[in-house]
Amino acid sequence: MAAFGIAAVDGPIWLVVVVNAVPIPYNVLVLVGVWRSAARWQGEAVWALLARLVIAVWFVAAIAF
Repeated sequence: MAAFGIAAVDGPIWLVVVVNAVPIPYNVLVLVGVWRSAARWQGEAVWALLARLVIAVWFVAAIAF
């Protein structure tokens, strides 16, 4: 959201890109953590599949927006 604010006030494009890219390492960490945890889930397989689906959609949305 901060990147949109910077762009709205005609800030430098390099700053918009940097601010937008800062959370990417965190997003990758969360994606890998949830993905690996789902692989170890010993309950019903549908919950592991749902966790992987949700985190994949969340990751794509976090990167795209």
